[in-house]
Amino acid sequence: MITVLYVDDEPDLLEIGKIFLEETGDFSVTTVDSASAAFDLLKTQHFDAIISDYQMPETDGLEFLKQVRLLYKELPFILFTGKGREDIVILALNLGADFYLQKGGDPKSQYAELAHKIRQAAGKKQAEQALIRSQAYLHQIFSSVKAGIMIIDYATHEIVDVNPAGTDLIGLSREQIIGNTCHKFICPAEEGLCPITDLHKSIDNSERVLITADGKKVPVIKYVTRINLEGRECLLETFIDNRERKQAEEDLLQKTEDLHAAYEELTATEEELRSQYDKLVISEQNLRESEEKFRALVEQSLDGTIITDFSGTVRFVNPRTSRRNSAKKLSMILQK
Repeated sequence: MITVLYVDDEPDLLEIGKIFLEETGDFSVTTVDSASAAFDLLKTQHFDAIISDYQMPETDGLEFLKQVRLLYKELPFILFTGKGREDIVILALNLGADFYLQKGGDPKSQYAELAHKIRQAAGKKQAEQALIRSQAYLHQIFSSVKAGIMIIDYATHEIVDVNPAGTDLIGLSREQIIGNTCHKFICPAEEGLCPITDLHKSIDNSERVLITADGKKVPVIKYVTRINLEGRECLLETFIDNRERKQAEEDLLQKTEDLHAAYEELTATEEELRSQYDKLVISEQNLRESEEKFRALVEQSLDGTIITDFSGTVRFVNPRTSRRNSAKKLSMILQK
C-alpha cells in the first residue's frame, strides 16, 4: 500500500482524487487543504509521496516544494498544475519535483495517469532506498571483515578500493593505496606477467606474498575472483596474513628436526652401549676361559699350591697340597 498526502485548497478536487486513487486498491490517501496542515502531518506520519496543487493561498505549490526539499529531501513530490503553466512546470522540475500533471480533461484518464506517476515516483524512491541500504550493508561487511580485501581494475591493474584490514597489512592509508597498480603492493609479479590477467592462472587458497609500504614481504593466503562492478571488469582479491601459520610451521619443522637429531643421538648411544656390552661379554668369556685354564693347570700341578688373601686366609689349595698334608699327618701318627 502506497501512502499519499494530497494537498489542495479545493475540497471537491481532494474528494474526487481520493476516491479515484483509493479505488485502484494501491493507495491510502490523506487529504489536507494547505501546506501548513501538510507539514503538521509530516511531523508525525510517514508518506510515500506528496501530491500538491500549485495555486493555493498563503503558500503556493512551488514554495511548498522548496520547504519539503529542505526538510524531506528524498520524499517524492508531484505537482498538480493548471493548463498553460509551462513556466511553473520548469520551475518545479528545477526545484526537485519528481513529476507534474496538468489539471483538466477526462477525470478517469487524468487520475489514472496520476496513479501511474505516483507508482513510478514511489517505486524509484523505494529502489533508491533499497540500494542505499544494500550499499551500506556491503560497506559494513567490507570495512569490518578481518581479511584484507582489494578491488583491482582488470584491464589497467589500478587499485580501485581497499578495506581497513588491507590498509593495516600494507601500512598505508586508503587514499595512498588507491590509484596505484596492484604490482606495487599485492603482487610482486612484473607488469605483463600477472598470474590472472596475463598467465590466466587460478588463484584460490594459494600461498602468495604481499609487499608492505616499507618493502617487507608478508606471506599471505590469497583468493582472487573476477567480478563486474557497475559495468567495470575487476578482480576481487582477498588475502589473509599467513605469518603466524608460517611461523608455526617453521617451529614445528624445527621441533621435528630437533626430535630427529635427538633420536639419532639416542640411537648412536644405544649402538655404543651395545658395542661396549658385546666387548664386556667377550672379555668375561675370555676371563672365564683363562680362569678355567689356570685352575686346570694348578690342579694338575705336581707342586702344592696355596692361594691366600692379604689377611692370610686360605682361598685355594690344589690337590697336591692336600695329599702332602695328609701324608705328613700320617707320618706323625706312626712316629708316635
